[in-house]
Amino acid sequence: VAVHVRTRVLHNLAFPLTFLVLAVAALAYFADNVA
Repeated sequence: VAVHVRTRVLHNLAFPLTFLVLAVAALAYFADNVA
């Protein structure tokens, strides 16, 4: 049970973190192309 809870917590942290990294990467890519 503990492993399942830990996995779910990691997923809940990793999902927004991945989205944030993708957003930052897209923003940096866009800024690099425009500049």
